[in-house]
Amino acid sequence: MSVHWGDQQLLREREVAELAWFEDPWGTRHELSWGKAATPLSFSTGRTMRGGFVTGDQGLGHIVFQVPSIEKANEFYVDILGFRLSDRIITKYANVRFYHVNGRHHSLALSEYPGHVGFNHLMLEVEHMDDLGRLIDLLDEHDVDIMQSLGRHSNDLMTSVYIASPSGLQIEYGHGGLTVDDLSWVARTYTRPSYWGHKHSETAKTQLPGIVKPLVPAEV
Repeated sequence: MSVHWGDQQLLREREVAELAWFEDPWGTRHELSWGKAATPLSFSTGRTMRGGFVTGDQGLGHIVFQVPSIEKANEFYVDILGFRLSDRIITKYANVRFYHVNGRHHSLALSEYPGHVGFNHLMLEVEHMDDLGRLIDLLDEHDVDIMQSLGRHSNDLMTSVYIASPSGLQIEYGHGGLTVDDLSWVARTYTRPSYWGHKHSETAKTQLPGIVKPLVPAEV
C-alpha cells in the first residue's frame, strides 16, 4: 500500500495541518489528517432544530462500504487501520460487519457485495427524536424519496429512516444509537437487521444500493 502526503494546496482545501492519503484494495481513497481549523460556535443548522447532531468524541456518524470480499476488507480495516469489531448481521441476503474506533457503536460497516464496490450510505445522528420526526414531515413536504421506512435496528438500536440524496448516496438519519465500552462489550451475530420497520421502497428495490459500481475482472 502506497501512502501519499498532501501538498500545500490540498492542506488549504481541507483546512488541516497535515494529511496523508492512501487507497484500500479496491481503489477507494482514504485520508488521515490532524490539526483541523476550527471556529468555535460557527456551526448553525439549515433549519430550526430542538437539538443538534451527535458528534464530538464520537465523530460524524458512520459510513457503510460495499466490498466484493468481506474477509479481504476485514484484513485491511482491522489489521492495518485498527478498527474493532462491534458485531455482525448475517441474513439470507446480507453479510455485514460493524466496526468502532470510539464510543459510537459503529463508525464503519462493511457490506459484502461480490463483484461490486462503492458507498452504501452515510448516517447522521440527532440528539432528539423530535428532530427525526420533523425530518420525516419535511421529506413528505418536499417530495423526497424515502428508501427505507422508519425502523429500529437490532444491533445498535438506532431508530432511523433512509433517504435518497441528489448524489445517489443514501443518508440514514437517526436517533438513539448505542455506545460501546470495550471493557464490557461482547460482539454478537444478528439474523435480522431491524426489530421493526426499515421497509424498502419500490424505488430502493430496483436500483443498486448507494453509489456502487461493478468491478472489472482485474479488480475482483
